[in-house]
Amino acid sequence: MIQYLLFIGGIPIISLDRIYLDIDDESIIFLDCTRLEGNDDLVSRKNPNDINNVEKQIETIAEMLKNINETKIVLADDVVFSGSVLRTIINLFKKNDIEVVGI
Repeated sequence: MIQYLLFIGGIPIISLDRIYLDIDDESIIFLDCTRLEGNDDLVSRKNPNDINNVEKQIETIAEMLKNINETKIVLADDVVFSGSVLRTIINLFKKNDIEVVGI
């Protein structure tokens, strides 16, 4: 899967929305997350009852990237409102030794 990643300027893309990019799970990695209504907790759209799902996804993505010696990523999202979702995601990737260098 990871060998065909799409890169921007040599940096892998992690998408937060399947609508605007052709997500094929081979060239662009999809992070399935949304914010819970009324607070800043992140949950998976597919598994909204698993509060740890987004963190598990980020840990898995980080490990895949580190296995191919990638430590920087670009996040792709359609709309940014307050930025709280992106800040949380950036901090979770940072916790897993992956630097977000662009959005």
